[in-house]
Amino acid sequence: MRRICYDLFLMNNKKLYVYILLILTIVFYIFNFDRTISSKLSLLTISIKNIYLSNYTYLFNAISKHMSQADQISLLKNKLFNYEQYKILYLTNKNKENNANTIKMAHIISYANLNNFSKVILSSKSNINKISALITANGYSAGIVVNEGYKNIGYLNHHPKSNYAVYIGNKHVPGITHGINNNEYIMIKFIPLWQNVAIGDEVITSGMDNIFPEGIKVGKIISINKLSAIAEAFVKPYANVYNQTYFYIYSKDNNTITNN
Repeated sequence: MRRICYDLFLMNNKKLYVYILLILTIVFYIFNFDRTISSKLSLLTISIKNIYLSNYTYLFNAISKHMSQADQISLLKNKLFNYEQYKILYLTNKNKENNANTIKMAHIISYANLNNFSKVILSSKSNINKISALITANGYSAGIVVNEGYKNIGYLNHHPKSNYAVYIGNKHVPGITHGINNNEYIMIKFIPLWQNVAIGDEVITSGMDNIFPEGIKVGKIISINKLSAIAEAFVKPYANVYNQTYFYIYSKDNNTITNN
């Protein structure tokens, strides 16, 4: 009887040991698996953080560079406008001892007529009380500006209404500009027939019209047509007025033009 009880006790203990060993194995596996998962997740988290920090640094540097470039461009634009104004002030005042004239920038808002690119509306809050001159940023004549119906209208060189007084060549032969629609050239009319004008002569503003100052460059003579009493000449202008976005308005005396 004792033997039987002892055998039963051993069998139960063996089962208990097996259960304990099995539980320990399972617990060890679970904890080891958890460490493996934790290690993998930690590596993944570090990778994500590294990618985030790398992209954040790249974007921050790119935005900072862009802002710096934008500030630099704005500064250079202001310097350019100041330089252009100084240049035009020099060109318009070099033949004057005393000058109360004004020079202001005016942007092109739109065409006055869609079928005519040489007539434009200019940005200006102050109305012009008489005809004023249009000058490009590099100091060439571009046309005239007048007030029409509370709008400042620019008649560019190629418009038939763009009329101002000029000198031709070294002898300062007088003439009047007259634009030609849809043509790259402009015409000089009313040239005295007895005056010698040659192809290649330079044309400048004379200032005799009280619009332009004397000495603003217009272009060069490319052909001459002699009539019965006067002569006409075709000029290739220096200014390409069609690709401009703004002009400088030169006004004499108390004309005031404000930059809008």
